[in-house]
This record gives sequence, C-alpha cells and structure tokens, in this order.
Amino acid sequence: MKAKAPWLLAVLALAGTVAAILTLTRPTAVAPARPQRVTEVQRRPDELPAARDEENHYAPGSPAAVAERFLRLRLRYHYDGAAELATAGERARCLRNVQQFTQLDPEQREGVRQAQLIAEAARFDLEQAVTEELPATAEGVARRRVRGTMRAVGPVAGRTVESRREQALVLHLLDGAWRVAEWTPAGVDAGIVMH
Repeated sequence: MKAKAPWLLAVLALAGTVAAILTLTRPTAVAPARPQRVTEVQRRPDELPAARDEENHYAPGSPAAVAERFLRLRLRYHYDGAAELATAGERARCLRNVQQFTQLDPEQREGVRQAQLIAEAARFDLEQAVTEELPATAEGVARRRVRGTMRAVGPVAGRTVESRREQALVLHLLDGAWRVAEWTPAGVDAGIVMH
C-alpha cells in the first residue's frame, strides 16, 4: 500500500494541474456588445480624438458629479446618455432631441457629427460647484440645486479656445440616484479666450 501512495499522489497532482490549466484557458463568455447609441459619433481615423474627462472632481453619485456628467453628455450632443441621468422636463427634452436626431437627413447628420467632433475634443469641467438642499416636492422627493461654472477647453480651427458659463441644475433623488430635473445655463458666456 505504501508503494502506491507516491504514485497516487503524482496522478492526483497531475489531474489537478490539468484541471487548473483547462479552467484557466477555457474561453470566457464574451459580454454582449453595448448597443450603439443614436447620438454616438462615428469617428474616422484622421479626426480629432475625444478628450479624456476627469471624473474625480466630486464624490461618485453625488448631485455635483451627476450634474457634471449630465452637462458633458448634453454639451456633446449625447442626448440619449443625458436622458438616462434626467427626469421630468429635462428627460422629456433629451428624448425629443433623440427623436429629432433620428429624423436628420444625411447632410444634417454630417453637420451635427462635425459639431460633435469638436465638442468631444473639448474638456468640460464643472467648477466651483455648490450644492444646496431644496424643499422636497409635494410627493416627498428630495431635491438639491447645484450651481457652478462649466469650463470648456478645446481645439477650434487650429487654436485652443476656453469658455466659462454659469449653470444651475435641480436634481431629484429617485430610486436612490440623483437625476437632473431642471437645467438653466446662463444666458451669456462669461467670456471666450483664445490661446
């Protein structure tokens, strides 16, 4: 019996090794591709690359973080993505824009695509965001107002352009997540600077 023990251990070790190799080399299930959004930009290789957003300005999921993300999507013409972060009138407005997007003729769509390329190449940051509590709605929904300055920096006609505009957003807390219910940008830009 003792002579068989090392042989049995060797067979078990080999079987364990083969099982581990088969498990580790087994093809993993491929996640289904995210459906393409209606407002997604079809970029050609020689066109402006998209800017890389800084996502760490505010605590994830906070009213200020949701406001910044919503503004980035809206200002880049990604109405379907913005609709996911919105409710009430703002959601309805985003969905109307998505509907209009689907009805553009090819020439209009190309014009919007060109504007999107410029907007996507710009960095958008919500600066000096101040969040204040508002009275709850009649239905008891918690509300917050976020005020701040949206700073945009991006390339236009071979130059870098910088712009700042005041923003005010009212958010509702729905199903544990903040959603933009109202958005009021300042009527005029605080100043455009070319570098």
